[in-house]
Amino acid sequence: MQTGNTFKTVNHKVRVLWSSTGTNRDFTVFNKVGSWLGKNGRALDKKTPHEVVKEISDQFPEVNEVECEDSFGRIARMVKP
Repeated sequence: MQTGNTFKTVNHKVRVLWSSTGTNRDFTVFNKVGSWLGKNGRALDKKTPHEVVKEISDQFPEVNEVECEDSFGRIARMVKP
């Protein structure tokens, strides 16, 4: 089972999913990803959706799926096997 959340910056909507264990780890990952996106939102808004997806997947190896849509409707998606 997977769990995740949608995060928004000014120019991007990011959906992140990770494997759920049903423990406090889910909240830890949620907080790590959310606070990192909050701190780096301005820098991410200057990037394309493809660059945002790559940056998030490199920063958080525990994330299984990342999808980013910008305000122009361009979408990038990464799914780990």
